[in-house]
Parts: sequence; C-alpha cells; structure tokens
Amino acid sequence: MNVPLVLSHFLDRAALLYGNKKAIIGDDRVLTYSELNGRVNQLSNGLRDLGVKKGDKVAYLAPNSVEMLEGFYGVFQLGAVIVPLNIRLKPADYVFILNHSESKVLFVDQELYHLISTVKDELESVEHIIVHYKDEEINEIDYNHWLERYDNMSFNRESVDENDVSSLLYTSGTTGNPKGVMLTHRNNYLHAP
Repeated sequence: MNVPLVLSHFLDRAALLYGNKKAIIGDDRVLTYSELNGRVNQLSNGLRDLGVKKGDKVAYLAPNSVEMLEGFYGVFQLGAVIVPLNIRLKPADYVFILNHSESKVLFVDQELYHLISTVKDELESVEHIIVHYKDEEINEIDYNHWLERYDNMSFNRESVDENDVSSLLYTSGTTGNPKGVMLTHRNNYLHAP
C-alpha cells in the first residue's frame, strides 16, 4: 500500500499517538503535541482568513522558534508554500527574495524586524506583515493577538499531493541575486530524520 508522503502527516501522527506528551520545550513555554496541533490549526485558519490559498507563498524571517515550527505545518495545511528566509542576509536580499517569490504574507520575529522595516515599501506582493513578540511601537499585526482570534479545532485542509511544492528556499546570492529551489512534500519528507 502506498501512502502519500505529505508533511502534515508528521504532526497528525504525533498528535494522535502522543497528544499529551511534550512536543516543544522552549524559552518559557512547554507545548504538548495536541497544543501544538491546535496552534497550527489557528494559524491555518488565520492564513485562510487573510486570503492565502493553495500555491500562495508565505515567508518567514525568524530564528528556530515555536512560531517557525507552527509556520511550517500551518502553511502546509493550506497547500501553500513556505519561504523560510536566512536571518543573515541584507535587507536588499529580502526585497529581492520576497518580490521574486511573490510572497503574500511575511512573518517576522521582532528581533529581526529592523531588517524589513527599512525596505517594506519596496515589497511588491506582501499584503500582510505579522510580527512575533511584537513591541507596541511596531505598527504591524501582533502574532499572538491575531492567532487568538481563530479556532484551534481540526482544520479543513486543502487536497495536497506529495508532488506539490511545499517550500521555496533561496541561496545567499553570493555570486548575484539569490536563486530559488522548490522542494515538494515528497522531497522534504524523504529528507526528514
């Protein structure tokens, strides 16, 4: 029997078999697999409310964090494509990548927001910027307040095939503009440990 190699199945299995076990221990938070799954559902519902559809690009400029992990699964449930951004690039590189990828939504960690704030007027396709751990002086959407508005129950997913693109990764552009590489659910699934 062939089983489609779709990335959201990882969290489905973990939530089903290990729902009450700790999934994430980070900073001052501990989340079980069920809690993580609930937050992922909230994120997917929020993205759908913003108009994100299958095939749309959603970018993340964040360190390895709870929000970044939520982002991967939340984007995958929509059949959308995640564009993780290297945190060591220059603002001009972000402009190129975000415009080239036609990213519709950008999630950015507050500590990295300064890399985007100076160039955000140059972003052609980004309709919404959502900030993790937002300070009051930043005039963007606050991630946690935004997330709280959405239902955490099971999400009505888009139909996703293992050969659908799941991520768009860019090089650092050391010899010119950054180059993008598209990976499918199957590609990423087979590379997971």
